Amino acid sequence: MPWNNKVVEVSKGHASVTGLLAGFSITIVVLLVTLGPLPGNEKIWNFLNPVTVATFLVSFMGYIAATVIYAVVIQAEGAHESILHSLASSIFFYAGVLAFVGLYPLVHIARVDALTTIPAFTLVGVVVGGYLAAATPYHDLLSLKSKHILVTIPFLGLLTALLIDQYSGREVIHLALNSGCVLVALIFLFCMLSFFVTAIRKERVFIVVAWAVLYGSAVLAFSTTYSMYKFVDRVMM
Repeated sequence: MPWNNKVVEVSKGHASVTGLLAGFSITIVVLLVTLGPLPGNEKIWNFLNPVTVATFLVSFMGYIAATVIYAVVIQAEGAHESILHSLASSIFFYAGVLAFVGLYPLVHIARVDALTTIPAFTLVGVVVGGYLAAATPYHDLLSLKSKHILVTIPFLGLLTALLIDQYSGREVIHLALNSGCVLVALIFLFCMLSFFVTAIRKERVFIVVAWAVLYGSAVLAFSTTYSMYKFVDRVMM
């Protein structure tokens, strides 16, 4: 069955998953805030705990935004439901990458030395698989002729992330997480306003925003991943 004939069905299934994952992220945040450092681990805790909490908080925001957008897809009409689904999938991808990125400092905080290499290897699969899952709706639902853009976007995202890391004058992990908050909030606001403001419901506007969100998600996913590993490695030295 073509994607455009089962958008509502797929969105309902994704909404259930993102809702559960939001619960996972906020549970990690609560545990990190309420539990203290392990004996002898105070220095690492002081450096890594704030950035770990921030990572899972932004991931929680992304999951909640994606859940709500998936839930309102059934109220959209025609091409709008397909593009809303695409926007939600991009945010789902970004939130999922953040959750796995947060595991890297988390295993150091918990002093689970046997697992410190696992997030590094699993994250590769998460980024690649997550992007493919997020890009699938763009390929099938938007029916664009220039589908090679889907291959170009991750490379442009990686290049942009490296340039940001090279020329940014501040701690990149903090910049990436703050930018992620802004991206999620703006897309959530855009999707909600699209039900009330006719001018932004034009299909061309939706498509431009959808491609911008996919690119922004790729940039922030790569940037957060790269800067997080640099930050944690610097702390652990």
